[in-house]
Amino acid sequence: MVSRRGIYFALRWAPVVLPTWFVVVSWIWHWQDIGGVIAPFFLGFVIAAALAVVFFLTWIRKDVRLDQAVSWVDVGVLGTWLLLIMASPFPIPAPMLLLVLIVGVIAFWSAVVQWVLETRRRVKSVVEEFSDAAASAREFQATRVRVPGHPTADAPLRGQVIRLDPPTQREGD
Repeated sequence: MVSRRGIYFALRWAPVVLPTWFVVVSWIWHWQDIGGVIAPFFLGFVIAAALAVVFFLTWIRKDVRLDQAVSWVDVGVLGTWLLLIMASPFPIPAPMLLLVLIVGVIAFWSAVVQWVLETRRRVKSVVEEFSDAAASAREFQATRVRVPGHPTADAPLRGQVIRLDPPTQREGD
């Protein structure tokens, strides 16, 4: 639970902290050339936007909002993505930005799929609840057999007619 909550809170602050980290470290390592000054700034905005979108797609899941913890799939995918973003400005031989992009796309689609599955599960439970209520109402109606003219528990005098004759007129009145 600690790692799930940790990734949730890290993802909450990641759109601000990680692009700043990326830009500052990139400027320190690549300060000699002009591309090393402008490109990290642009990439920082792209990373911030991607992190914000993935956080929003993760946050809109009701289970994540209530528990304030992501799923175990999110821990694996988002944890890997956040670590790759943190390591990407350093001069590592592997093409880190390509790995960040690939894992970012995987994180996006993972968030979308999990949101769709959770929404489907919640809608299905609501539909089942309504169908159960409708079935119980139909059963209630079926048990109340009404035969016209026969008394029932709620109308014990049903079918009996009470007739009041008008008064007869007498001669002389």
